[in-house]
Formats: sequence, C-alpha cells, structure tokens
Amino acid sequence: MQAYSAKIPLAGIKLSNELFLIRLSSSSSSVDTRSALCQILAENRINIQFLTGSAPGELSAVTGCVAAKYRARVKELLLAGVGFEAKPEFVSSVGLLSLFPHRASLKILGLSLLALGRSGVPIYAMASSLSVLSFITDYARLLEATKALKEYFDLPPEPITIPRSNNGTQQEMSS
Repeated sequence: MQAYSAKIPLAGIKLSNELFLIRLSSSSSSVDTRSALCQILAENRINIQFLTGSAPGELSAVTGCVAAKYRARVKELLLAGVGFEAKPEFVSSVGLLSLFPHRASLKILGLSLLALGRSGVPIYAMASSLSVLSFITDYARLLEATKALKEYFDLPPEPITIPRSNNGTQQEMSS
C-alpha cells in the first residue's frame, strides 16, 4: 500500500496493558447501565481503565474495560443477574490504543479509521476528547494497529512498546 503523502504529526501514542472488555445495553431509557456498571465495579474495588456510553435516550449502552486479571470476577458479578435486560457481552484480551494529536481535527479520526479498517484490525469501541483519540482492539494486534497508523501519521521517534501480556511476552516497534 502506498504511504499517505502528507503524514500528520502526532504528539504521542500510548498502548495499554491487556484489558477485558465489558458491554452492557438496555432498551429501557429508565435503566442507567453506566451507573449500574460503575457501582458494581466500585463495590468490588475494580478500577475501570476505559468507559464510554451512549447519550441518554431510547437505548442505554455502556462499554468499559478493566485489567485482564479481573476477567473471571467481573464475568461472575455481571452474569449473576444484576437486573440488566440484555446479557452482558465480553471480549477477552483487548488493548487500548491512544493517540495524542497536536490539534483537534476530524481528519485525524477519519484517517485513523481508514488505516485500522484497511489493516483489518477490529475496533470494539472508541472515544475522543480534545486531547486524545482512543480505540479498543485486540491486544495481540496492537503492534499491527500501530504499524497501520504509520502510513498516515508521523509517530514520535521513541520506540513503541506493548506492555507485557499476562503470559509475559513483550513486543517493540521502532518508528
């Protein structure tokens, strides 16, 4: 594939440790899945690494990630019948890829989606703010996702290291 002619500079990129994704939804606008999930995790002293959800309305949906070491406990808690209309969905072994652009631009979002889509890297969730654009994808494919982004973005010169997974492996890529 031909490289994009005018690469956009990024101030930084960060890759997370291995995470466990949780997705909850309800067709009832009276059910606040975000608050319910946060309450369950807080009561069990489980930190949330990533959280995004729908705006209040007809469908209440939330996607969150916790450290992979809490996978079994979170599944147990959420499958115990906490009152959600829909059965929780889970994705094991995901990672958070965060981009730090120099400026807010829809072009950055579009090119990120294009790069990840062309590479076949799945996107389970995403969130953005003025300072960061974050994607949840397969943990084992974080390096592949980063390489796909290099076609469109000028990444920082320092090596990008994927944190050690639960099995102790670590990968590194120089830009």
